[in-house]
Amino acid sequence: MKSRKQILWITQTAMLLAIALISQVYLTNLLAFNALVSQLAVGSIVNLCLVLSVLTCGFFSGFSIAFCTPFIPFLLGRIAYPQQLIIVAFGNLIIVFIFWLVCRKKLFGANLRESVSWGIATIIGAAAKFLVLWIGMTKIFVDLVLKNDATIPAAKLEKMTAAIAVNFTWSQIVTAAIGCVLAYAVYRVLKNVLLEKPVNAKN
Repeated sequence: MKSRKQILWITQTAMLLAIALISQVYLTNLLAFNALVSQLAVGSIVNLCLVLSVLTCGFFSGFSIAFCTPFIPFLLGRIAYPQQLIIVAFGNLIIVFIFWLVCRKKLFGANLRESVSWGIATIIGAAAKFLVLWIGMTKIFVDLVLKNDATIPAAKLEKMTAAIAVNFTWSQIVTAAIGCVLAYAVYRVLKNVLLEKPVNAKN
């Protein structure tokens, strides 16, 4: 039984990770005509996979996907610095942790309706992820890394700073919220198929 559960865990985690990674590669290229549309679509799917993984497989599944997904844009050159990779990974991890704590571990009590818990986790998780990414990218990374890199011309530095400011502000809240809502819809449909134990069971 334990071996079967381990195989199921690996399979489900791998499937969700594959969906996230494929969307980062192929959907980004497909929507390359509009950077904003691409970011909203891909970001929403990644957040969908993060939330589904922690609710269906547990914290370490979400943890794995949170730290694996930033490597694709890094390898493709869309993330230029390893410091950015770390910040994005922690932004992913914070929303995983919030959903694990609020929904899976029933932070507000077992009697609170699932939809209410999900709404609370969505609001807190989206806000927390936004803050981590916004502070990490626009304040820490820009001020401590980019502005101290003497090899970057002034014009390029200004362009990079502006792009970071756009990519890590309101769009992060939108993609997190959309991903959480989509995850709720998918989770409700697949809950009885994927889960062998209730959501509030110990991880």
